[in-house]
Amino acid sequence: MTNPGNSVLVIGDYRQTLTIIRSLGRAGYRVIAGVSGPGCGVEHSRYASAAWEHPGVVSNESDFLSALVAYLREADNCVAVFPVGDAEISCLARNAALLPDSLVTVMPSPDTALLCQDKQAVYELVTALGIPSTGGRTVASYQDLESAVDEIGCPCVIKPNDPLEPFLGVKAIILRDGDRLRSAVPHWPEGHDQVLVQPFFSGDRHTCHFAAVDGEVLSFSEYRILRTDRADGTGYLVDGVSMKPHERLQDYVQALAAGLGYSGVGSAQFLVDEASDTAAFLEINPRLGASCALPYHCGSDLPLMAMQIAEYAAGASSKPTAVAEKNIVGKRIAWVFGGLQGVLHDWRNGRINLSQAAESVVRSISSLFRRGCHATWWWKDPLPTLVIYGT
Repeated sequence: MTNPGNSVLVIGDYRQTLTIIRSLGRAGYRVIAGVSGPGCGVEHSRYASAAWEHPGVVSNESDFLSALVAYLREADNCVAVFPVGDAEISCLARNAALLPDSLVTVMPSPDTALLCQDKQAVYELVTALGIPSTGGRTVASYQDLESAVDEIGCPCVIKPNDPLEPFLGVKAIILRDGDRLRSAVPHWPEGHDQVLVQPFFSGDRHTCHFAAVDGEVLSFSEYRILRTDRADGTGYLVDGVSMKPHERLQDYVQALAAGLGYSGVGSAQFLVDEASDTAAFLEINPRLGASCALPYHCGSDLPLMAMQIAEYAAGASSKPTAVAEKNIVGKRIAWVFGGLQGVLHDWRNGRINLSQAAESVVRSISSLFRRGCHATWWWKDPLPTLVIYGT
């Protein structure tokens, strides 16, 4: 097993990076924060021992890889690299052969990670496993997009097959009854070979954080997204609550993990309609979600489990065992900064009026004083969040 005190390079400056750095730093690892520009101020965390500034992973992948290989060659006692976001995971999965054989890479296997990032391939797997989903069609041209929308009808959802490419400034587009495709999607999204068109499923988004080894789920926690940074609910969480896990969703995640032979941590999302007692698979991510601070503060240390699973996969430790979940119900998580940014975005784009904007601002600020946890803020490690607000 990797000895605490050895260095772990954490690459990707995201909200969940702070939870990862805090977890590993408190566990005794020497954490190096990889940064490439303005982000969540992760290098200012009291649990980060050092920072490594590198070229952008997306903007200049070849330079990033050259810099990473050179850094690992020279770094003292750096035994593991922990890629955090989709771009970082994709880059290392596609270029695993360039990394030192002795390096522990904290992510699922390259094949598993890349499959999870291909939404169409995942939906085919989900169908084969008998997990309900909204289905839909993959299209590769604007003409086929128009045909798919006509065939599926409104309301429907249009979203990218590749999550790494920007998609018209949003995560997904909901076409409701009466909406016109040409107004919502005026042109084919640049950088995308394919997009997905799916029937709209009415329900709340539930995120399931999990850890698995060789296809066996060892840890499972669930929360419901109450509000996002977009008025139509398609954005990122700004308010959520932990809940007692649904046995059905646990079974779905176990089936997915087994079907993928999954080893690592991840997050799966489902749409759940309590009124009709139905659920539909939305996506699976081969990484920790941006709100992993919630299970962490509920006692589920997924970043540390990710390290332990990666060490086991590398043959450096024994197989981790299942953990008894506390399943704290009703604990809230908020992302205040994202909520305020979302209000400004929706108001500027005419999606909400001034009264609605004011109400959303009050709700965002009031969450500062609610008992629970925050996506970035933690009183034991305040500087990163203060840096975010100061920039």
